[in-house]
Amino acid sequence: NFTSADSPLVEYSKTVQSWLNNESSPYQISVALAALVVGLCLTWDGPQMWQALFTLALSLSAALAGCFEANEQQLPIFSVGSLMFQAAVTVGLAVYWGFEGSQVLLGACCGFAGAYGMSGWIRIMDAVT
Repeated sequence: NFTSADSPLVEYSKTVQSWLNNESSPYQISVALAALVVGLCLTWDGPQMWQALFTLALSLSAALAGCFEANEQQLPIFSVGSLMFQAAVTVGLAVYWGFEGSQVLLGACCGFAGAYGMSGWIRIMDAVT
């Protein structure tokens, strides 16, 4: 379940939230400026910038997932960097060349995640009816 205490999604979100809410963190201004720049770019050329941002976001997500998994396996730093680079480039090229398909895949993943996350109360409702 995505909302359970052991869920990686919950752990990632708690880590990011504590990182941004830390009063001594100098990154809050950087995040705000990045959001401002992204907003201005989307205002300038929305569809083209959306494709670039979506590709970049998925590449970054793949690299971070590779980094997390490589660190869990306690690989050397060169192996971690190599894995991150390979994951980012592979996902970036796949998304860029198949952009429309990747949006369909994103929708399907969101649908599956929603179905998985709601499975507990659906089973209860099934037992009640």
